Amino acid sequence: MTVRNLSGEWNFHESGHGKGVPDGVGGALKRRANDLVLHGKDIMSAKSFVKNFQDSAVFVYEVGQQEIDNKAIILSKETLKPVPGTLKLHQIWYSGYGNILYRDVSCTCVKGSFHAGHDMKVHSLINRKAKKQQKNEKKVNNQKQNTKERAMIKKDTGHYNHQKYRKYYFARTLTELGQCQTYEEILEKCENIYRIIDEKGYRIDYNYSPNITNTGIAIDERTHSILPSDIPHDVTLHPVKVSADGNCLPYSGSILVSGKEGMSEEIRVRIILESCIFKDAYLNQGFLERGFREKNNSLAKTFAFYSDEYANEVLSNGEIERLYEREVLKICKNKSYMGIWQVFALASVLCRHIYSVYPNLGNPNVRRDLHRMIKPREIKSKETSFIMWTTTRNDMRRNNWVPNHFIVLLPMEQTGQNDYNENSTGISDESVAGDGISSDRRGELNSGNEFEDVNTKEHTDNGDNPGGSRHNYLNVSDLSPQDLLGQYVLVAYDKKPYPGIVTDCDETEVFVSCMHRIGNLDNPSFYWPLAVRDECWYDMENVLGTIPEPKLVGQKYIVDVSLWKQALEMIKM
Repeated sequence: MTVRNLSGEWNFHESGHGKGVPDGVGGALKRRANDLVLHGKDIMSAKSFVKNFQDSAVFVYEVGQQEIDNKAIILSKETLKPVPGTLKLHQIWYSGYGNILYRDVSCTCVKGSFHAGHDMKVHSLINRKAKKQQKNEKKVNNQKQNTKERAMIKKDTGHYNHQKYRKYYFARTLTELGQCQTYEEILEKCENIYRIIDEKGYRIDYNYSPNITNTGIAIDERTHSILPSDIPHDVTLHPVKVSADGNCLPYSGSILVSGKEGMSEEIRVRIILESCIFKDAYLNQGFLERGFREKNNSLAKTFAFYSDEYANEVLSNGEIERLYEREVLKICKNKSYMGIWQVFALASVLCRHIYSVYPNLGNPNVRRDLHRMIKPREIKSKETSFIMWTTTRNDMRRNNWVPNHFIVLLPMEQTGQNDYNENSTGISDESVAGDGISSDRRGELNSGNEFEDVNTKEHTDNGDNPGGSRHNYLNVSDLSPQDLLGQYVLVAYDKKPYPGIVTDCDETEVFVSCMHRIGNLDNPSFYWPLAVRDECWYDMENVLGTIPEPKLVGQKYIVDVSLWKQALEMIKM
């Protein structure tokens, strides 16, 4: 409830008492189920019950055994304190993480009011002392592990080697991620890993440009025979050999940033972080269809069909999200195969366009979905890399061909120019270069807006982009909702300004995805909420003005100080 920012109240009633709306809903569902059975429908399980209520006005969800087991694992790691006098409880209020308010009578009076005999008692369910002790023990163990690894490196090389310790760190981190049993565990670890990577300064060379000459990698002759002719590029590209042990996509990413396969564990960890922290982006149609020239109204559903985790279940939005989380859990195991969602994540890890190359083999519908340009969340490199789907098998006919391997396409030598043909993809040089991106931005995962290509909506000084120019004033008086689409704005909510990006609009309102504030009102520091997006429709009168994209500093975003002060003044007026 803390993660989803929900509140709740529980009241006890004796059996036989009327419960109101909940009983009515339950009764309506049971009557409908009886009618379905009388008309020949079979309802043999909870899953079939939910399936038969897909068109119901009441939303029905199945809580599977896997979800129950996941929550049980989380609870088993907590030291919970029982509530005294449990059998006497009649009313409970949720009061923040791990805390409840309770009393022995059910009262409909306003929360916080004081009536005789109605006093609320406070109870903390979590044994914070035990939890703090566990945290301290974990910190000590991590320090011991770091010291041990440094000693091992020094023993091997005679001195401490930063690069070798970096490799040790990512190998150990990947092992820890592989031990997670739930998606929630992974998310908790990822947020900590994100911070450590930033603190240690482990950065990727975004401008590295590999070729066959400077890497010395051999050409993959077998894949060369199935190389399609419709790849948008200006120079001849050759498929190169990549090890085929389940780590082929991380190996490919490692080659693109270092010319060798040695950074595969780091690339896998970064793909996991990207997939986990920015899950909402990789399930969002607007984000997935950027660079895609075909028509597909549900790319997330299509990608779910292509996942190894798909088991012929009905793919509702909730099921697609759960499947995605299972796939993230699976790729935490080293040398586990990756797919299209991870190619998207790799593009954002490398901060460059990736062209997904699919041979003219197998199902043409699959090729239509996977042979495409993939745009990252943020661009820091003019390079466009080419990753090809291929196979290590020799026993497949042309019509039944399916991939099980990734390789990289490289030019023979340095060309000094971008490798893909911009005209054939419809992407301008301006959108690739990304004018507003600083090369020394902090934050290894390159956080940015999740639903728009920040570089195709960049702010310019020539006035061609309404509301998007770099200015030091707030003004929307001459702009329509359509002009604000894709722009960063400040909106007024509850007499406080919030930055966000406009993702939709109608004739009079805009739909804004907002950031959350860090600290007091005078501090223009914000972050993107991870668990639940803060999205809402706003009248134009509540839009204070457009702003440049907030600057990423570490793990927070900073709004221009002068614009922030103006917004505060406007709110006071």
